[in-house]
Amino acid sequence: MLVSPTLAAGPGTTLAWGENGSGQLGAAGPSVDAPGVEGGLTDVRAIAAGGSHTLALLTDGTVRAWGRNEFGQLGDGTQVDSSTPVIVEGLSNVTAIAAGARHSLALTQDGQVFAWGDGQSGQLGNGYPGAVYDDGPTCFLIWCEFDTSGLAGDEARELLVPSPVGSPPLRGVVAIAAGERHSLAVKADGSVWAWGNNEDGQLGAGVEAYLNGPILPMPVPVGANTTRDDRLGGIASVAAGGAHSLALGRDGRLYAWGSNRTGQLGSSAAVSDGCACRVAPGLVPLINVAAMAAGQAHSLAISNDAVWGWGDNSRGQVGDGTFDMRAAPVMVPAVPNGGGLGGASPMGIAAGAFHSVAVLNQAPIDVCGSLGSLCPGVVYAWGQGSSGQLGFGDRLDRPKPLRIELLREVTAVAAGGAHTVVQGGRLVMTPIFPTEPQPTLGVAPNRPVLPPIAINSTPTPTSSPAPPAPSVATPTPTVPALRPFTPPTPTR
Repeated sequence: MLVSPTLAAGPGTTLAWGENGSGQLGAAGPSVDAPGVEGGLTDVRAIAAGGSHTLALLTDGTVRAWGRNEFGQLGDGTQVDSSTPVIVEGLSNVTAIAAGARHSLALTQDGQVFAWGDGQSGQLGNGYPGAVYDDGPTCFLIWCEFDTSGLAGDEARELLVPSPVGSPPLRGVVAIAAGERHSLAVKADGSVWAWGNNEDGQLGAGVEAYLNGPILPMPVPVGANTTRDDRLGGIASVAAGGAHSLALGRDGRLYAWGSNRTGQLGSSAAVSDGCACRVAPGLVPLINVAAMAAGQAHSLAISNDAVWGWGDNSRGQVGDGTFDMRAAPVMVPAVPNGGGLGGASPMGIAAGAFHSVAVLNQAPIDVCGSLGSLCPGVVYAWGQGSSGQLGFGDRLDRPKPLRIELLREVTAVAAGGAHTVVQGGRLVMTPIFPTEPQPTLGVAPNRPVLPPIAINSTPTPTSSPAPPAPSVATPTPTVPALRPFTPPTPTR
């Protein structure tokens, strides 16, 4: 695993850090301990991080993928893991991407959704569960007929490449999200559609759908079979977690449904047939929400220029300085509203399985180093750090956000199972000395910090390791509530 951000590049590039057992960082080997990758992806438009794989949407409308590929989640027609980006086959004019635990989604310019990878819970939306392989399909304009000998568990000539969701295909889609084993889509009319695993009500299709079985392998409208108050409309975007779902309305209201075992819905949820879950959308007590993110069992939102968290907090992923579960939204104290960080405000958030990341659009003088200067794209991270996914050069859990000290000008963030990816970014080599003694955010005490390394787009030749980063003299920090490394909690 890489425990510091992987040489920075600039606009349209991608950087990563954390667990690298399957090459999900875009660099070879499970451990990267010094800069050694030259070049990298350029013209990156958007990023997504899955369980152990990563996606990048390029400005030409094509998609690259790297990392684990056991279930075909890279979409390159193989089952071979790749530590360098590969082209996802058959996609063009893509406008959005999403990565689940073991499956991937893409939205094209004409409003159609494509899916590939693991489909054992129906999350591919192709009509039946099971990882699907391309075994010589007969393809027409709107559908493909697959030979069932290509299903999971059988020998297949080719692994699944992207195929349309729904039969007939779901159309008119403007936003997508991929959870652990379910998928979501928003249509232009503001309706939400869901498919995949529903054992915790995460599809939001009501009690009847919940009782009919744990899997709905075709898209269904969220809230269509529920009461008038539960029906969703006017939705702009969605987020999918381990077993819960979030939807953000155009009016800034936030809705949640699915599992509520650790309070990840943000309010008291109805219990249906012994399931601690909400099987229809319900309001989260926040207003003016600008963005949201869903982790394995926790949730994040940006509301009124502040970051809020709730749900599972066993690794500090809520960010309130404790390890206590939060059943209602709490403000993340180290990423406050405008006044607290000299005019800084969050421009993006991401929730991994058990960690969280935020990028601020400005930062105070102790970050940029001169009186009155402001700089964009400063990244904070908190929660589980057992795989180095926080980027601080160690494997400690942190219950409060800390700044990744060397990283600037990041434009977007994504968090996966145990890795983190950012878009853009610039490495700051000049030491920054704060005007007053304070914790050095993003730098663990008495540990070296390694410069980032750009994600590689070609195999990397062997080279001599770069010299270590210079030592920076700083006041001894007071680090809040650090926890030693413990094995990560397994996901379902």
